[in-house]
Amino acid sequence: MAAEPVGSCKGWDAWLDLRSGVRPTLHVKVRCTLPSPGYVVTLQPALPPGFNPRIYDLERVVEPPRDPMPEVPTTVKVHYVEAIDNRYDEISVRSDGVRLPVRQEY
Repeated sequence: MAAEPVGSCKGWDAWLDLRSGVRPTLHVKVRCTLPSPGYVVTLQPALPPGFNPRIYDLERVVEPPRDPMPEVPTTVKVHYVEAIDNRYDEISVRSDGVRLPVRQEY
């Protein structure tokens, strides 16, 4: 069983940029609060990918600080961007148990 990710995240938002003349671009944003400064948070495609072609599966990956840091809760903004070929209706962040709709922006 995978360990629970460090910290907590709020304010999940997902949209698909469909401006004409531009390849569709998926955006996912969130704010994560971690126990101290120095953590690096990224969103990455989940492996293996899910079986539903309308849901895009991600994982939140947290790398700890390289050096000792004071225990001061710190909030970081995370923004995932990927040019895609599929129009997803929903994002699933497996590590956090989060599912959110993808709005379309023209």
